[in-house]
Amino acid sequence: MATVLDLRSGGVAGIGHSMVRWADQRFAHRFAGGPPPVKPPKSGLAQVRYEWREWGKFALAWTITLAVTLLLVGVVDNPARCGTGWAG
Repeated sequence: MATVLDLRSGGVAGIGHSMVRWADQRFAHRFAGGPPPVKPPKSGLAQVRYEWREWGKFALAWTITLAVTLLLVGVVDNPARCGTGWAG
């Protein structure tokens, strides 16, 4: 609902910055003669920070997905139509 309200009030839909950066680097390298894509760190503290940041993005995405799914199940309010198998 928050997304709908944001978009209806003039917000712009988009995807995550890291996804855009990832795609831009690969496209530029393959089709526009750009430099090779930046590789994640292989070891050390830089790798630990990178992996925790990626895990944090996953955890946030999972939390949002769970919240939206539960919201939609609540809106439908009919377990048989949700396909969840919940007897509620």
